[in-house]
Amino acid sequence: MSSSSFSNVIHAEIGNRWPEMLEGAYLVSFFKELEALDPLVFHNFRFLIANKNTRFGPLLPPFSGHDVVLIWLSDEEASIPPADFCRNFRLILKSYWPLGEGVRNILPFPLCGASEVVRTEPLPWAQRKTEVFFTGNLNANRVDFFRQFNRLRNLPPWDLPFYWQKRLYWEAILRSPIPLRRDFSDRFPDSLITFTHAFKAGMTPETYAHSLAASKIAICPPGFTSAETIRHFEAMRLGCVIVSPPLPPNPFYAGSPIVVLKNWRLLGQRLSDLLRKDGKALKERADATFQWWRSRASPAAMANTVLRHLDSSYFTRKL
Repeated sequence: MSSSSFSNVIHAEIGNRWPEMLEGAYLVSFFKELEALDPLVFHNFRFLIANKNTRFGPLLPPFSGHDVVLIWLSDEEASIPPADFCRNFRLILKSYWPLGEGVRNILPFPLCGASEVVRTEPLPWAQRKTEVFFTGNLNANRVDFFRQFNRLRNLPPWDLPFYWQKRLYWEAILRSPIPLRRDFSDRFPDSLITFTHAFKAGMTPETYAHSLAASKIAICPPGFTSAETIRHFEAMRLGCVIVSPPLPPNPFYAGSPIVVLKNWRLLGQRLSDLLRKDGKALKERADATFQWWRSRASPAAMANTVLRHLDSSYFTRKL
């Protein structure tokens, strides 16, 4: 879809080229759904998209107003907007939890998913040939996850509780003269488990999307900072069973079929237990995960959620 199809949508930095961004396909679908539900309400608001991680400074929107909906993505620091900031907008849709208490015009928004994944359809269960799937950067926040596949698991025999400890451990691993093994696909039958040396340094986005769609179980470790990652939503979208560390209690995770590990040392046993189950039970959990995404985090679900807030606020203001 051409960006000109939505003249009331703009990105804070790239203007009307927002469909080209990583989350572009999801956002296009979201706006389509919202417009189809109620064109009058949709076109009486302006939508401002911002990709801003507050680690690098505060978000300074180029405009605001009571007819502006701010969609704030990429803030992995999970900063909490103050009430004075929130009052500048009709509604704020924000990724990463928490959102702040006592602010009525802010809603959680999914981490969307890469456009290549959003455009990919899930494979039928019987056609999925990969049992366990993970490929991604070996960053410091994934050290405990990485250690479960090698002898470092017992050095020390517990998860490191603080980020600075993980960072030092990670730096020591990278400096080691011993060649670093990064492929552990042989740890489980018919699986693909690899660690890359940098962000986006592995598969192409298209290959990643098709590989995930062909997988039964997807491991979703934390990102550079947050336990919430885009791959959680990608794995939901493609109907995988998700194995993850604990996640925030927001509506996208609380009560979901996601398999939550209290610590990474439980990973091997939990995966073995899942793989030992009969195929029907695993498929049922995968189906439940996909339905969870459809009902709570899909573009259609989010359009319905947002419309309920815009509809009431818009007509209340008009009357």
